Amino acid sequence: MTDKRTDQLPEADALDGAELVAIVQGGHSRQAPLGDIAGIPHDHAIEDVAGLQAALDGKAADDHGHTIGDVAGLAAALAAASIATSEEIAGPTYTLALADGANKYKRATNAGGCLITVPPDSDVAFAIDTVVTFRAATAGLVSLVAGGGVTLNRPGGSGGSLNFAEEGATVQIKKVGANAWDVIGGTAAA
Repeated sequence: MTDKRTDQLPEADALDGAELVAIVQGGHSRQAPLGDIAGIPHDHAIEDVAGLQAALDGKAADDHGHTIGDVAGLAAALAAASIATSEEIAGPTYTLALADGANKYKRATNAGGCLITVPPDSDVAFAIDTVVTFRAATAGLVSLVAGGGVTLNRPGGSGGSLNFAEEGATVQIKKVGANAWDVIGGTAAA
């Protein structure tokens, strides 16, 4: 048989597990059926295989030749994720819940006003960069109150509570640290 490179060999049939494979174990060479070794679990990490991570990193493209539109469904999924869900706060009091951290737009509609409480991390663990938007959709006084240990950093200072400036005022809060929220929008000190 003449020497040939693997790319010069004829295409083979699919493997069935009975093929003999040369293996080296403990410094000894032997042959074993592919089916006997294919199911052996591996419990090593990528870092344990010399040069594997570098080889994989070398395969990563520096520039992707596709756009968002080329990836089926991605543009629609991103658009849906960026649309704030509008919800009504009809009662006189409301305490933020973890579900409010998923891009919510809250409208306070109680004619007598509404007291909205931002709870401490010990009660509700919002992620840093969570943003919640509120609108005073009533002539009643709408107030934002800090729960125990919470700081609301409002324009002109920080404090425990503030009022929405007027009916129709829109206010956003963004979590910027442990028990710390920046307040953006039309507010006044309470």
